[in-house]
Amino acid sequence: MADYLSTFVVGFEEQVAELLPRRLAGARALRMLNGMVQYRYDGPARLIDKLPFLHNTYSVLIAFPRQAQDFEAMVAAAGSQRCHYLPGKGTFRVRFVRENTFLSVPPKVLHAAERLVTRATGMRPSRGQAETELWYIIRSESMGYYAQLLTRKPDKTAPGALRGDLAYLIATLAQTDRNSVVLDPFCGSGALVRALRDHLPYGRLYASDSDAQAVERLKREPLLTESQGEVRVADALTLAHLADASVDAVVTDPPWGDFKALPDAAAFYQRVLMSLRRVLKPDGRAVLLTARKRELAQAAAGGGFLVADTVHTLVNGKKAAAFVLLPRQENETESR
Repeated sequence: MADYLSTFVVGFEEQVAELLPRRLAGARALRMLNGMVQYRYDGPARLIDKLPFLHNTYSVLIAFPRQAQDFEAMVAAAGSQRCHYLPGKGTFRVRFVRENTFLSVPPKVLHAAERLVTRATGMRPSRGQAETELWYIIRSESMGYYAQLLTRKPDKTAPGALRGDLAYLIATLAQTDRNSVVLDPFCGSGALVRALRDHLPYGRLYASDSDAQAVERLKREPLLTESQGEVRVADALTLAHLADASVDAVVTDPPWGDFKALPDAAAFYQRVLMSLRRVLKPDGRAVLLTARKRELAQAAAGGGFLVADTVHTLVNGKKAAAFVLLPRQENETESR
């Protein structure tokens, strides 16, 4: 069986550990790192690329566990072992990464790394664009890897929109099924609704936003067909188009106050949660992404919700968290 490395959105390690064997039959996680998983899998590699929660994927040539690595020693080790490179023609590039940052190495180290690839594969080295890439990776968890890049998913996300893999992982926290009525009252660019529509079970989807132009763009797309659900202009603070206790799950990314000022974020979030509390069924759940963690936690405590889970992550380099909220029943306390 082959060993692979794949990157994903940091903070979702628990979710990826559960999703990987379920979505990739026969896969077995060997080591979970921050935002990266090493796993063993004997099926076709093309199926890995179809997983919506993974980003870059590599074939592991050598793993260097529990050592204080330096790149020169790793290159020397690669030269003394037989590495099973994936077939390739044309050009290759060798890259050196320490803790997610590309670094330069002394010329003799780079030349040695290039020579061993050329001898093994016949490919020609390139310092710019190349048909395949070989990465030496040093991690803060005292792990190192020599790996061949298989797939890199380009980031085509529009400014201010959620990346598709992050949207998928957030949406999984709602635990929807084929009967679930799901709402995104701040649908914006539609990323969360696309993740649900394309990859997760649901019964009906409701997408709304107060921005009429954004809603019109989503309708032209179209984001949803009539059979899938509805896209409309609506105020998330009232949700007048929805009846009480009519929604099974809310998955949304409310404003953080970064691009449009929120004079009182805690008060805004409390009004949002009061609105969501009305439309949610007693056994429903709400998943909200925010960088205003303290304000959202305060609003939840005063808005009739229990915080069931908090997944801390990074969004465009900024600390954020996905909160999983459950409607609190009258006989329940915050300590549950």
